[in-house]
Amino acid sequence: MGIFRCEEFCSWLGFNYDGHTNDMPTTEQSINAEYAKIFVASDWHLFKRMAEAQFREAAFLKKKDMHINQVLKLLARNSRKRLLIGIGTELLLKAVYLRNGYCINEPESKGSIAFPFTQEDASRAATSLVAAKTVMLGEMIDHSTLHVNPRG
Repeated sequence: MGIFRCEEFCSWLGFNYDGHTNDMPTTEQSINAEYAKIFVASDWHLFKRMAEAQFREAAFLKKKDMHINQVLKLLARNSRKRLLIGIGTELLLKAVYLRNGYCINEPESKGSIAFPFTQEDASRAATSLVAAKTVMLGEMIDHSTLHVNPRG
């Protein structure tokens, strides 16, 4: 076996000698490239189904499902339930926005168009949408136009 110089070995591993990668995609970049999509109104049912799955898992989660010290099982279960409910809520709210004709993908240029907006609004504003980024839960809640009628 030959002797590698450090530069050659680093290059063989996909790194420059200074420790920077040779434009190799990160795991996040690879996943984004594979699953990135501009969502349209007809995709609302996918978000609803995923939200239902999160809520179902939260509803049936038991302490015995937690693989942690016995003393921490209740805390771990409750924390996990809250996470699942939060994820389900975000997915369900995205389903509602999509079903009502709004885009959930972020505009390429922040501030170029105000959320919520439709695909037509984005086209009129000559704004491209980012396939790998959707609007965050907080922004959807802040701009929610849902009204609840109290029962008397």
